Amino acid sequence: MNLYIYIDGSDLEEIADAISSSISDWLSQSKAHAKLINQVGEQDIDLPDQRLGINLKISKGRELKEPLNLLYGLAKEHKRDFVLGIVNIETDLREDICYFGNEEGKPDFYEISSYLGVKV
Repeated sequence: MNLYIYIDGSDLEEIADAISSSISDWLSQSKAHAKLINQVGEQDIDLPDQRLGINLKISKGRELKEPLNLLYGLAKEHKRDFVLGIVNIETDLREDICYFGNEEGKPDFYEISSYLGVKV
């Protein structure tokens, strides 16, 4: 299953470098099938200004635990929320599933796994 976890919101200029660096450091030590995403979008009303976070491929829910813990820590540190969703790689269609972070609180990977229909 292909997922994305991006910072929710815009105006990321002040924190983009710090978030990217933290994610890159984690990726260099992690066995997760994840990729850093830091794309600045066109000035299109339907698209976010910037996608910043990770794309992640999982087969079991426990593969969510480490990235969710990392990103929740970054969310608290930078006072932001993240959005987790499913992405269709072929069509690039995205479906937001849940939010977590500074305002939304800690993500529950058991609950998210259950909703996604993947075994823990």
